[in-house]
Amino acid sequence: MRIKIVNTLDGGEITAEMEPGDSAGDVIVFAAQYWKKDRSAFIMRVGNRLIPESATLSEAGVADGDSVELVPDPQGG
Repeated sequence: MRIKIVNTLDGGEITAEMEPGDSAGDVIVFAAQYWKKDRSAFIMRVGNRLIPESATLSEAGVADGDSVELVPDPQGG
């Protein structure tokens, strides 16, 4: 499935091909590598919910065409 990943730090956006079984952590690693950022700097948010890194995209309710946001992790990076 294709999802849009939004970096709330700078407004950057990328589209990624992910699987429903991929974790929020997988999304964070993918985007952090793309943006050349430390992965610990981010946590993933869907709507107003923060998603644990271990949760799959399916568990988080993310579907094809959805957007997720990476927000600064106050305890990381």
